[in-house]
Amino acid sequence: MKRIVLIVAALILPVLFLPPMAAAEEDGLASIGTSLHGYYRIRYHNTFDPGWISEDDDSDWWSYIDQRMLLQPSLIIADPIRIHMELDVLNNVLFGDNELAQLPVVHTERKPNAPEEIDRAYLELVDFNTGNIFSQSTSNTNRDRDEVQPIEIRQLYAEVMLPIGFLRLGRQASHFGMGLFSNSGTPFLRTTGPGDINDINGGYDADGGDVYDRFLFGTRIAGMYYPVLIYDRIAEQDFRSGNEDVHSFTFANYLRGITFGDSGTFDAGAFILYRTQDSTDAEVWIYDAYFKLAYGGFSLETEALALQGSMTQIDKDTIEDLEESGLPTGEGGGEITADAYLGAVRLDYDSNRWGTGFEYGFSSPADPNPDNEFSSSGATEVALAKAEADADEDNAGTQIDFIDAVVDNQAAFGRRVNTFYFDPNYNVDLVCWEILMESKMQNGMYFKLGGYIRPLDGMHVQLDVINSYINESWQAEDGSAASHDLGWEGDLRFAYTFYKHFTTGFEFGYFWPGQYFYDVYDNVENVYTLQLNSIVNF
Repeated sequence: MKRIVLIVAALILPVLFLPPMAAAEEDGLASIGTSLHGYYRIRYHNTFDPGWISEDDDSDWWSYIDQRMLLQPSLIIADPIRIHMELDVLNNVLFGDNELAQLPVVHTERKPNAPEEIDRAYLELVDFNTGNIFSQSTSNTNRDRDEVQPIEIRQLYAEVMLPIGFLRLGRQASHFGMGLFSNSGTPFLRTTGPGDINDINGGYDADGGDVYDRFLFGTRIAGMYYPVLIYDRIAEQDFRSGNEDVHSFTFANYLRGITFGDSGTFDAGAFILYRTQDSTDAEVWIYDAYFKLAYGGFSLETEALALQGSMTQIDKDTIEDLEESGLPTGEGGGEITADAYLGAVRLDYDSNRWGTGFEYGFSSPADPNPDNEFSSSGATEVALAKAEADADEDNAGTQIDFIDAVVDNQAAFGRRVNTFYFDPNYNVDLVCWEILMESKMQNGMYFKLGGYIRPLDGMHVQLDVINSYINESWQAEDGSAASHDLGWEGDLRFAYTFYKHFTTGFEFGYFWPGQYFYDVYDNVENVYTLQLNSIVNF
């Protein structure tokens, strides 16, 4: 760990302390300079009465404090050549000493008919929290109690301006349109002003973002049209065969900077993406279109996406072995077709001092039978169990675990993908989709009406009311069809920006569960959250 930190520091520190731009010229090009953007954020999240949503938790209060620094340094080799980097420092690391240690514990089992006799004894690793009342240190763990690298390189790519266009090579973020499918997670960085921090779809709650290992070439035609060609290597399992590699090819088109009248602007874009993998016979097509029209304080923005294709997510040999063993492999037997779509539209009015807006979002319905709707997480569970069983074929325990994984994850063999989710960094609300539905606006729809005022320079007060529905509601506990109504939510936000770079405030969300939750869960209660946030951006 120390070596990693030292290596990263050795790479970054010289960049941070170089002059912004040297005056000397070399081969007709300006010599090395630097730029640096980023932010440091602290969040205090409190959620009340959420325990009923989790089978293993009856808590009435979830609370944590976390932090994150995001650095975006750029090394300017010459005016047309730059190297960009993005580093996460203490990425969403919790305050305090929360490190877990695994210690062996002896467990004994006694004979049922002779409790005084030990049947068998075995060692088991148990997690212990090392923090206690006398702790005087901290650890690097996140909300899932996983160890986090203190410094992680999220992006590293070269950008070259050519006479015929521009070229980007390496690991880079991806953002398109409203961010429904491709979302960088940091929309307010490298923008014109700090007001973007208050954007509901970014800012405080952007935790990650989509990053790809990519070759990108684009050019500009007539000053406003940008055609772009992209190749992404999504996955590479064994470079010696390439059978497991996932390849992605994208042709994107952008119209940018079109102005008309005194204040009219128009931006639009569309892309076609094709992904393939030999081992699963996968062929997936994604179509995405976006446009934004603004005039006189009014703006209309929309994005729509369709996903189509086919695949065999679990290899055919495994399917055949399972069927020969008499184990179920779903109605589709591992053959999966994809046909899903989603979209959102937003209409806003902004007078700088006050504004109002309406937003609607939709994700296509799932299959009425949950086992028919393919689950990527279920497929992962089956694949992990199979790997463990293959690694220890003589261990009855791993073989049983594999059988259990197959039986419990029939959606891994689901025959179709009918629904797809909004990018987790597209924040619809504070409670319903963000917490209760695990940050996935999927198989549902929402209506949102909101307004805000800015009574003072730097102050932002916003109130949103959201009504949400699930499209395919599965079944209630008694076997009847569950309601589609997820409920209503009110979200209040307050933020104040000092000196254009320091913003602090709070977010309060209150959720009234709809009949769906009462049909599916026991002891349902209203859920509310209070979040205190501070951020320094630069």
